[in-house]
Amino acid sequence: MLRETIKKKIALVWHDLFSMFCNNNLLTVPSSKSGLITEDNSAVNPEQDNTLFDTKIRRYLSLDHFIDMMECHRLYVNRRKAFDDVNERYIPFHWSGFLMPVGENIPPQPDRSQFWQDTKIEYSRWANMPTLCWTLTTQESYLMWKGYTGENGVCIVTTIRKFIASIQDSKDFQRAKCTVHCGQMIYNGFSTKDTDNLPFWKGREFASENELRFYFEIADDRVNDNHIFIPFNRSSLVDRLIISPFVRPKTALALAEMLHCKYEIIVSPSIIQVK
Repeated sequence: MLRETIKKKIALVWHDLFSMFCNNNLLTVPSSKSGLITEDNSAVNPEQDNTLFDTKIRRYLSLDHFIDMMECHRLYVNRRKAFDDVNERYIPFHWSGFLMPVGENIPPQPDRSQFWQDTKIEYSRWANMPTLCWTLTTQESYLMWKGYTGENGVCIVTTIRKFIASIQDSKDFQRAKCTVHCGQMIYNGFSTKDTDNLPFWKGREFASENELRFYFEIADDRVNDNHIFIPFNRSSLVDRLIISPFVRPKTALALAEMLHCKYEIIVSPSIIQVK
């Protein structure tokens, strides 16, 4: 399972190479795509089977956002601070450094003011990063359809390999100085005991999302807007597309045919039945 494979974050660094951390083993992929190089400099053929790269991922989005990204060859990516969950924007309240024990006979408390200041700065840095979320759920999710697409939505099904390729193949992205951090979210609430995984902690109430998250750290980022557009190669991305179960059956079939003809991708109606 991917949960056992990705123990911590995956760091994808574009320009000369990007790096991956999985099972604590560093893998690097040169921009020439000549192969994978491990820590002991042994070569790995990227064409060989790799369960990590070939893991299926899904993204639920509205139909108009999907058509816009396909027509404009760009991904609409919100900054994390624009997410609905306030904990994505600010340090959770119970982390606040001013919360100290009170009463008589309280032993001296260590001065953690610098720790909290550093944590706040780091938290703010990640909150300002453009962030793209995928789900690792292997089946369609009614809650995902309901929460992220409305009545006219689609679900992109692809693999980690294809998503990476769709960005890496873009010449505009290759010219950008961008580091992409990726990892599976950890749903144990927020903890100060593991600040190394700070950008991948999330509340337990979101566990059903089973999220795989990508952060885009851009050099000289001006942080003017709550979103950015990231160029991609649309022919590399989509494995198949699913039409929302909230679209009427005959409309879904017609829409599937039109999208298939226009973008040359596999499109099918949802298997979920709703009234």
